[in-house]
Amino acid sequence: MGNPLFNTIVWSVHGVHFLSSRSFLFAILLGGVFILTTAQDLGGKVGKNRYALHRFSKVGTSTLHGIQANSSNMESFDQQVETFLKTHGLGSHVKSSLENSMVGYEVFVLGKVVPDELSIGFDVNCASALEDIQVCQNIVINFTHLDTKIKHVNNICSTHRLKAQDCDTVHSAVEEKKQKWLRDQQKITLVPVTFLFEMIHASEQLLDLLGCKKTAQIWEKSKLTDLLKKRWYKECACTIAMDLYQKGTESDPWKKYYEAGHKFEFNPDAYEMNHIFVLSYEIPLADMYNLGGMLYKIAEARRSDVLPLTEFQTSCLMHATTLLEGVLQLQPRHLQSLAIVSSTRRLLGDIDAASVHYINAAILQNQFPKNSLGDIVNFDDELFSFRFPPTNKDFNHTVSYKILHDMEQIQHLIDLHIFEESSWQPIVNEYSILLGEFLELERRYDDELWHLHEIPSIYKKVLETNGRILNIRHTPAMWPSANVLGDWKGTKLSNDYFSSSPECAYVDNFLSEHALEAIYKFATESTVFHNVKGYTKKRAYIGAGMEEGFAPGLLFQIVHELRKKIPDIIGNMKLTQAWAYKYIGQDNVDEGINVHADDAAVNVNFWITPDEANLLPKEGGLDIFDKKAPNSWSFEELNRDTQKISRYLKDEKPIAKMIKIPYKQNRMVIFHSSLFHRTSKLKFKRGFRNHRINLTLLFGGRKK
Repeated sequence: MGNPLFNTIVWSVHGVHFLSSRSFLFAILLGGVFILTTAQDLGGKVGKNRYALHRFSKVGTSTLHGIQANSSNMESFDQQVETFLKTHGLGSHVKSSLENSMVGYEVFVLGKVVPDELSIGFDVNCASALEDIQVCQNIVINFTHLDTKIKHVNNICSTHRLKAQDCDTVHSAVEEKKQKWLRDQQKITLVPVTFLFEMIHASEQLLDLLGCKKTAQIWEKSKLTDLLKKRWYKECACTIAMDLYQKGTESDPWKKYYEAGHKFEFNPDAYEMNHIFVLSYEIPLADMYNLGGMLYKIAEARRSDVLPLTEFQTSCLMHATTLLEGVLQLQPRHLQSLAIVSSTRRLLGDIDAASVHYINAAILQNQFPKNSLGDIVNFDDELFSFRFPPTNKDFNHTVSYKILHDMEQIQHLIDLHIFEESSWQPIVNEYSILLGEFLELERRYDDELWHLHEIPSIYKKVLETNGRILNIRHTPAMWPSANVLGDWKGTKLSNDYFSSSPECAYVDNFLSEHALEAIYKFATESTVFHNVKGYTKKRAYIGAGMEEGFAPGLLFQIVHELRKKIPDIIGNMKLTQAWAYKYIGQDNVDEGINVHADDAAVNVNFWITPDEANLLPKEGGLDIFDKKAPNSWSFEELNRDTQKISRYLKDEKPIAKMIKIPYKQNRMVIFHSSLFHRTSKLKFKRGFRNHRINLTLLFGGRKK
């Protein structure tokens, strides 16, 4: 709908419209007759329009194989295109696309001869009929964006004796509708018709994969939301797949060109399919997204903990990837498609593609400069919400240790000549002044907390950069040129893990020298650490997960090789989560993360900060307790109920014993995720390159 001043409740009996009188807040009483002063938006499209194959030629125009020439023979290519753009209200970028897409001397657009008419409706002659009920006559006006003056409006104004201001309101509504339509048309692009047919072909294959009967009764789309609440994902997927399939086989003009069941072979009578394009509004992006999301759910991609995927799961995820990446080709700012396809690519083993999607999603949420990529896009008919966890959405508030970290990181990037000094040094200086102001505010509090402060408006450079992704270091997978794991024996680690009680082991030189350097550079050069944690003077740290941009291709190669090297421990378990934490210590000894257990089967931790930064060589690593969390405990009890955990470890027999594993760069610790653990005491040197950085990989699901 458009943007009317108020909404009315309308139903009809024999063409007469009845409205609740509560809707008439802005109606005018004139001689006992109610006149609505706001036109209702009827959706903007009236009736059906015929299609043609519009031909644009550098050598004049003619009718070819029944193809409609777009203009007279005397018109040049530029004139042909300008006529088409004006008729359809399209932007000049479409002309550039036509020129770039031309093969030889001509190009075709399969589209409507003229756009659908626009329409608005409004109610006149509203009078009381029953108690609390008004009876009105509804008037509908049809028009196009090329109409400069709607004579029909003036006739209606005269016939129904509308006041001048009411008539002006109707004229304004018509003009507003035209301008909105034109703004929307400016966003339209050209798309190869083969792209549309790829999506139709994918839906045709899905009907077979899901066992949908092409002759079965299809649910109405309005019922899909109710079906989803019942988790009837297959029924919903069949409905949308059938709708897409029928678009190619039963709807004009597509059925003239699309051939079903021919493995993407097109009608040989169709004129050179790679010359033909459609306007992007013909592509059913919402259906593609919804179908991709349903396939992700049908594959149980979130719930299943075990790899390898079955053939059915793999097929579902591959089709989901095709559909969702199709959405992103035309609408790269659709965050929810990014949210799903990053996971489908990772599960299918396409690790660099997964990395790109994760990082693009993070950049889209934390754009620098602000809104430089445009707003995040949502479709009107979305049936799912797969949103990433919010990063630092409040860009106007932060804590002093986050300001310290960001100031040091920007300076680090200047020193590496990644950021140009003349542009970025003033930003560092502003951060430094704000840090001093925040620290002064902290001295006024008589507690052990770090407090969240609003960034004053005078700190414009900080407000422009705080919480945003300023830089991502390109860190793809290294294969096939190099392995990323170090020279350690997987069989020995597995034996140590299973022979120990509890299941816990560690290995040094976890990563190769090149991989360690690369992952450390990614962690120090990529501005993705925006998740503020801790908030106490002895427990201050920041984090970044895959969804927040800590998703280099190298990370997923580590996972892939680890699964092969220790198959008895994690070989058939999916990576369920990964993150990195930086500890922003000051002059005191930090306590690190409190005692907790993780909601997974196996936990892998490794540390990447150089050893010389650690001022407590026997500390700084992990304390692991030889007692597992009860299967019945919830996630909240595992992670946040510190008093209950303490009683369980110290008071309930058997009393838990602690295993201390000191910090060492490139040391990896692997243990059963149900074991309670905490960060050992920390004291690292001050300075950006000295912050303790640990990476955590969680595999499988916790058995309940």
